[in-house]
Amino acid sequence: MRTLFLLLGWLGFSTWSLATPANHQFQLDGSWYHKKSDNWIEIRDEGKYISVMGLPPYGKARIFEKQWREIYIDKKGNKISIEGPGLLLYHHRSSGHVLTFERPVKAHGTGGTWRGEKDRWNNHGQRDDSYYNDFNPRDAEGTWQALGGIDIAIVLTREGLRAKYSGTTHWVDYRMLGNDGITFEDNKGNRYVFSNATTATWYAAERNRNPIVLKKTDNQVKY
Repeated sequence: MRTLFLLLGWLGFSTWSLATPANHQFQLDGSWYHKKSDNWIEIRDEGKYISVMGLPPYGKARIFEKQWREIYIDKKGNKISIEGPGLLLYHHRSSGHVLTFERPVKAHGTGGTWRGEKDRWNNHGQRDDSYYNDFNPRDAEGTWQALGGIDIAIVLTREGLRAKYSGTTHWVDYRMLGNDGITFEDNKGNRYVFSNATTATWYAAERNRNPIVLKKTDNQVKY
């Protein structure tokens, strides 16, 4: 009888273990990159689920609930599987397509991987210089695109730069901070930080908001 109770107890523990999602072992917060399409997604880890920007429908966060180990599924059955510290797969349920997203490799230096926007900046503005390429402020002028296909027009000014959504008339002035020419801040504390001539990140003054990664699409300004 004692053996039977022990066996039932072991079976109950095994069933509970299989039904309980394990904590993931990899850092998910930050930006992930799809090489073939040159697109980015931004992930915010909320513990029992992750919030993902950059997947259609664009402009809206997609919620994926944790199922088991490193598997997350949204309400339509699409799946994100975490394959390693710098690799995840997005499985589209209807089409069967699988997209590979990575944390991008640094474009200079001795190698290594990009650790994500929240790791690159500590205390909202303390830059890790080893993650930045040479950048000339003239490279900022042109048209940039944020996640979801939103175009941003940027022009240089004597004090820094001006930016607005393409097709609108409301410009926002950003003054240059420091002497390195890569950081620009408006009067509310929002910042543009340029990693190189084709990649930038917009940081909101509110620290609880996710950074927005931008890619340069044209040297001409799309007003």
